[in-house]
Amino acid sequence: TCLTEKGIETAKMIKLTFEHGNIPIQKVFSSPSCRARETSIYGFGRIDEIHNALLHYTAFNPLDHDQLGRDLKKTVLNFPLEKDKNLILSAHNSVVSYPNFIDQFNIEEGLDETGFYVIEKKDNRLIVRHKFFKSKTFNTLMYRWKYESKVCPEPKNPKNNCYSM
Repeated sequence: TCLTEKGIETAKMIKLTFEHGNIPIQKVFSSPSCRARETSIYGFGRIDEIHNALLHYTAFNPLDHDQLGRDLKKTVLNFPLEKDKNLILSAHNSVVSYPNFIDQFNIEEGLDETGFYVIEKKDNRLIVRHKFFKSKTFNTLMYRWKYESKVCPEPKNPKNNCYSM
């Protein structure tokens, strides 16, 4: 399945948030599935490489999961990531569950459809340090509005605009 209209808008918002936060992306790996590819295009403006091991967990025979996890880990660990840049894996949430992929979870597994994990590469190990259960949480944290206190003279009047951002 491909993204719904809501999914496309959510991915576009991620793109705007990454741009707003000046989060540099070195490379985007994507699952070959339509949903992940569209997320890469709308969310990050590109796909640099398709990686089959990023397909959802149920796409493969369970006997192949060990090898998929090892292959994916090798790909990520051997990737020459530049300082202060990021590697994006546009995949399915179950991918982190492949045996032999993630060395350490500092959080509980499980995401909403729009969520994502933050994975650190340290001392030849992959560590999941944080997750955003929904991308909306990430977007909210990245954008800060200037708050101004106002007193509304007629708060029940719908024509009275007492909001300022």
